[in-house]
Amino acid sequence: SWALTNIASTNYTRVLVEAGAIPPLIHLLLHPCPDVREQCAWAIGNISGDCPELRDMVLNHGAPPPLLQNLLAPACLSISRNCTWPLSNLCRGKPQPHLELVRPTLPVLARVLATYTDPECLQDAGWALSYLCDGDAKRIDAVIETPGVCADLVRHLKNHENGGVLTPVVRTLGNIVSGDDNHTRGK
Repeated sequence: SWALTNIASTNYTRVLVEAGAIPPLIHLLLHPCPDVREQCAWAIGNISGDCPELRDMVLNHGAPPPLLQNLLAPACLSISRNCTWPLSNLCRGKPQPHLELVRPTLPVLARVLATYTDPECLQDAGWALSYLCDGDAKRIDAVIETPGVCADLVRHLKNHENGGVLTPVVRTLGNIVSGDDNHTRGK
């Protein structure tokens, strides 16, 4: 998986995908060994960050549930980081991913905002949320209807000093208030 991760960070990412690497990498996200899970999450992040087409292939192969499972019961901080980052990549890009494929990430991203203190996890969760609500009212609604998200975004805005965390928080809040009057008023 380490070799695949390295290849997926080059111009040969598509070769891995064409060779069928996505399904076994996703399967290994549930491996008993945390090191294997972590490395596979990193590889999935590299593949999904390559382009929207590969991102959609990773989504359609079902990567979010095992990534989310690793975030809900992380074996260590590095697994949390290496699962939050690919989720951010799965939410990013134009054209945007189908909302229904990424909607299951929202409660877990909200939990990361509410309970994690690691700046890298908070930053990637913030970027994921900013990508998810960058668009039409339906996308903004999905984010603001997730319990706790808006309150935790504001909490981080008021209390966090790390610019890496503040930038995606401000961007997410900006995307929310760029919606219609209902979004600006907070419904």
